[in-house]
Amino acid sequence: MILREKSFEHFLFTCTGCDHTWMADYDVQHVEDGHGHERDYFFRGGLHCSDPTGLGETTCPRCGRASVRAHLN
Repeated sequence: MILREKSFEHFLFTCTGCDHTWMADYDVQHVEDGHGHERDYFFRGGLHCSDPTGLGETTCPRCGRASVRAHLN
């Protein structure tokens, strides 16, 4: 694995169920496997976590639904 870039990214989340919005920060490592395939690894609070933009990966802290949109802010 080759580390291509480290970044600090701010995401804005919006729940499509109750319209609650919030922000969260992630450390992201952009890596390449040496065969041209790229992948991003997300960390929050120093712990590895799933991609916050993935379908159903983030739940709303207000209503608990997983119908959340995530956008880089």
